[in-house]
Amino acid sequence: MTALDALRKEADEKRQQLVRLEDAIGVMEGKLSVTKAAKKPSSNGRARQTLDEGDIIAYVNQHGPVAATQIGEAIGVTGNSLSVKLGRMVKAGKLTKQGTRRQTRYLAA
Repeated sequence: MTALDALRKEADEKRQQLVRLEDAIGVMEGKLSVTKAAKKPSSNGRARQTLDEGDIIAYVNQHGPVAATQIGEAIGVTGNSLSVKLGRMVKAGKLTKQGTRRQTRYLAA
């Protein structure tokens, strides 16, 4: 990053800060109203109602040996809930597991 790029970035950050401050003043003066921001989806996997085994099996069948992160990205669930679900599916014989830790891949049973 050149010195000019750094200055441009700093100026942009200052402009954004100025806009936020002007908006805050507008709210305090009653010229603007405050709206509630949309809630962001949870990143812990709770945003999705259920972990559908059918979705997981279909993805694994279609894409061959896959990592848990790939499955999670495909079905919209990540974190511990996905890990627990995959473990239960392996124990139930619905999936097979190859490798350990980061090299773990899942296959349809």
